[in-house]
Amino acid sequence: METDAIAPAVLLVDDDEVVLQIGSRMLAKLGFRVLTAESGEAAVDALARHPGEVRLVVFDFSMPGVAPEELFDRMRAAAPEARFLLASGYSRDAGVQAVLDRGCHGFIQKPFRLDELKQIVQSIMDQAP
Repeated sequence: METDAIAPAVLLVDDDEVVLQIGSRMLAKLGFRVLTAESGEAAVDALARHPGEVRLVVFDFSMPGVAPEELFDRMRAAAPEARFLLASGYSRDAGVQAVLDRGCHGFIQKPFRLDELKQIVQSIMDQAP
């Protein structure tokens, strides 16, 4: 990734504590400073508390209490400069496509391996703004 003195921040959003723990370790291995959120509200709050810091948001498709399209829209409004990666245990279907069509930068199927995550993250970060 980058060699800046301060690692770029990524926000990992998932309601599963195990996913947050494992995902955090994987993202840290890729050179990110990792913030986590266990709900949609916590994600939007984290983005508001760290304006301009979060370069990438990796978020779960099925978060309790909020539709994925709504969550994406709210997070994008809070961090318009960030890139977004949607993660789901479900296959890429119409619901996932609806979020991608709103401007989400990519999709990764859970569970994923470190090499898969690295490849998709690099692809997203290399996209022109």
